[in-house]
Amino acid sequence: AVNTIEPLTRENDFSVSLGLQTSMLFSSLVGEGRWTRTRWNFGIGLENLAAWLGSDSDRAVATPFIGFELEPHSLNSGYLQTRFGLGGGYKFGLSETHGHCDSPSNAPDSCRGVILRAGSSLTIIERVRFGLDVEFMPFQKDTNVPWQILPSLGLQFYF
Repeated sequence: AVNTIEPLTRENDFSVSLGLQTSMLFSSLVGEGRWTRTRWNFGIGLENLAAWLGSDSDRAVATPFIGFELEPHSLNSGYLQTRFGLGGGYKFGLSETHGHCDSPSNAPDSCRGVILRAGSSLTIIERVRFGLDVEFMPFQKDTNVPWQILPSLGLQFYF
């Protein structure tokens, strides 16, 4: 209740989000300027969760990533926290005939390589996190759409 009057700066947070890509993200405050806070973030995204849990015969894909987030003071309050992020990572996985990392050539390494990631998130009452990321895959040159949109919903925890 006190945080609704004067929002306190949180040093570190951890979030778990579900969507087309299940992601776990750690964010740490780097500095605070006049208009924005800057944060480093580190995370991993898992695609095709059923394959990770063993109930699907499709291939599992893991994408560790690193980046930074900007948290504008003007878009934050005790009820809403907004962040904009940019980062990169590496996609590990294999795909043959279907899935997010599909390519017309059906090459066994069609789901490996560098990714660039941009996105935003909105956290309500410091717990419920809505996210929207765009993942660009420059290594998939033979596809019509070398990017994917990743909406997500999750929980955020501070420590």
